[in-house]
Amino acid sequence: MTHWQRGTWAGTVDEPGTELNASSPADDPPGTAGGKDPGLAHAVAAARRSGWLASLPEPAAELLLRHARIQTFKRGQSLISVHDQGHPLYLLQRGVIEMSMPQQPDTTVPVRFLLTGEWFGEYGAITGAPSPAEYRARSAVSALAIPRANIAALSGHPHFHAATTELMAQSLLKATQQLADMMEKRPEDRIKAALLCLHRMAEEPGGKSGIPISQDDLAGITCASRLTVNKVLRALIDEGILAARYRRIEVIRPEALQRR
Repeated sequence: MTHWQRGTWAGTVDEPGTELNASSPADDPPGTAGGKDPGLAHAVAAARRSGWLASLPEPAAELLLRHARIQTFKRGQSLISVHDQGHPLYLLQRGVIEMSMPQQPDTTVPVRFLLTGEWFGEYGAITGAPSPAEYRARSAVSALAIPRANIAALSGHPHFHAATTELMAQSLLKATQQLADMMEKRPEDRIKAALLCLHRMAEEPGGKSGIPISQDDLAGITCASRLTVNKVLRALIDEGILAARYRRIEVIRPEALQRR
């Protein structure tokens, strides 16, 4: 079973100047739900504003976004597994994604979390190679999925090559920053560094106010105990550096999280 069949799909992209008012049965993956998703146009518009995609000529961007869908996943559901091939390129619309790398057979280790407005699955989607990582929903997730076939159709386009190189470089930079944060020796410093990194990510275009992450997930990404995370968060809230919101952590004074 191809991995992109695991989510729930809805709607099609109606791009001006194209004939894609509806997908043909042959184009729809199994489980496609009929009807139009009111959030799809917003998701496509957000995708077009992305730095790497905005650099593409309009015809190339239009071709890339043909038959894009909004795909939803439940907490704990895997979007992409290690060694999956042919999966879409995703733009996270809502929720938190955990990216894990294999360490031993049947074992993966979390290396970073992705928030609203981030692209993921780019390595396998762009190269066609098996995915080196697993991407799992750590909350209810909604993502815009761009079919692998669209990406393959643009593989020889010079502007597309430059744009996807930029996308992969950005992803590598973010992953490197999160891994660098994990090099802090004290768990308190790792937690502060992770909060600052996630805050900066959430501030980027497409991100919402606050960090949508649980204490359990923050403990997992910082290799700290939940008790330690709770203790550090309470202290930071008491100092006015953080504020606890519904299912979110808001950073009030990001400069106070920087290592002195």
